[in-house]
Amino acid sequence: MERNATLQAGDSQIARAAGVDSVDLIQLHSLGDPIQWDTALSPGGALEACIEAREEGLVRFIGVTGHGTQVPAMHLRSLERFDFDSVLLPYSYIMMQDPHYAASFDALSVVCRERNVAMQTIKAVARRPWWGKERTHNTWYEPLDDQRDIDASVHYVFARPGIFLNTVGDLDILPMVLDAASRFTDLLTRRRYAISCLAARCCRCSFRTSARRSSLRSACNARLRNECEDVTIAGTAQLLHRPW
Repeated sequence: MERNATLQAGDSQIARAAGVDSVDLIQLHSLGDPIQWDTALSPGGALEACIEAREEGLVRFIGVTGHGTQVPAMHLRSLERFDFDSVLLPYSYIMMQDPHYAASFDALSVVCRERNVAMQTIKAVARRPWWGKERTHNTWYEPLDDQRDIDASVHYVFARPGIFLNTVGDLDILPMVLDAASRFTDLLTRRRYAISCLAARCCRCSFRTSARRSSLRSACNARLRNECEDVTIAGTAQLLHRPW
């Protein structure tokens, strides 16, 4: 009775806040902790309430979200437990330079493609944590705020087929993200542009030690050379459909 009453109260709040009778997507937020994950997905947990809401026509789709480098693996576990309609997780050039994260993300993308699960991505324009600095934007991380950097970051996400870019939650940065999105054209040109820009810019701003910056810059330049070679050897079509 208590859980049903809570569910009904939540339904009423959704209707009052949005002025609608139902919503398209409800998401279980930030399921990265194994204990919380098991609680939410077990009988009597949040997932069960979401399923009931869907059966009653209050929501259409059910998704799961997460943050941090462990999230792709947790999403794979979630998809083993339940047929979620969508997942949400970080995706950016910097994140994908972590070999473990990149491999986990690629593995998750294969499963999502096979099962027609939407992949929503976040933090495309994240620069770094605030680290005690005064917050100048309405984001929990310090965002990129130069249009050229935002162009490179947004175009990098768009260059990968099969994923969605979720907008940033800051009214000053949002127009810049939308502007970058409106100017995305040729996949090959934009991917090479994004890689070269991020190699030059993000290496400078994201890492504290000169050794780490030098290491990442070398990796970026090697990646760019490989991409150019791939175009010559294998052709544009193979490059654009190769996940990385």
